[in-house]
Amino acid sequence: MPWIDPIELYAKLPRLNGQTAALEDWSGEIESGPDGGLIEGYVITGGVLDAIAVDGLAIVDSELSGVDFVTDHRHPLDIRGSTLRDCDLSGARIGSLRSATIIRSRLSGANLSAGSLSDVVFEDCIFQYSNLGSSKLSRVAFTRSKLEETDFSSAKLTDVTFEGSELRLVDLNGAFFERVDLRGAGSLSISSGRSLSGCLISDAQVQELAYGLALAAGASIERSGN
Repeated sequence: MPWIDPIELYAKLPRLNGQTAALEDWSGEIESGPDGGLIEGYVITGGVLDAIAVDGLAIVDSELSGVDFVTDHRHPLDIRGSTLRDCDLSGARIGSLRSATIIRSRLSGANLSAGSLSDVVFEDCIFQYSNLGSSKLSRVAFTRSKLEETDFSSAKLTDVTFEGSELRLVDLNGAFFERVDLRGAGSLSISSGRSLSGCLISDAQVQELAYGLALAAGASIERSGN
């Protein structure tokens, strides 16, 4: 195991573009974009956005609060340059997230498999049984978020942090890591995955990870007291 001296900034932080243009209140009409529906430059509070009805939906340079989403595998969401607060993305199919901030939102069962996430902040979000398998994450920060049985199998994570987040029984099988900082995670356990090469953990997290790594490597563990 390589030992390194403490590094404050191990992973690069997300690069977020500040909102400069004035936003308008949304009229309720979804515009036509090159790949389906388009919502650009609006403030939306409450309601439901149906990506299926418009053959996929791109949300660009907008602010959404308290919005629920309807999607399926053929009609995903493309979110960029936007902020979402208190939204319900449970079960949503998300193709890409770019330069986006997601706050206090639920992504339980969300499908981001084979998706692209770059320069994204998840703050106080809930991921339960979410699928990020084979996805690409670059400069993504999970802050005070809960990731329970989340699937990162065969994903590529570059410059990813988990400050104050809980990772419980996450699947890291076949995942590739480059500058992934796990030191700030409040809890850390894996259900599958044999290599954490490219990750930085704290000395205190070594024992916390030991059981999961041993089981993933195929070891049997004797119960204490037997």
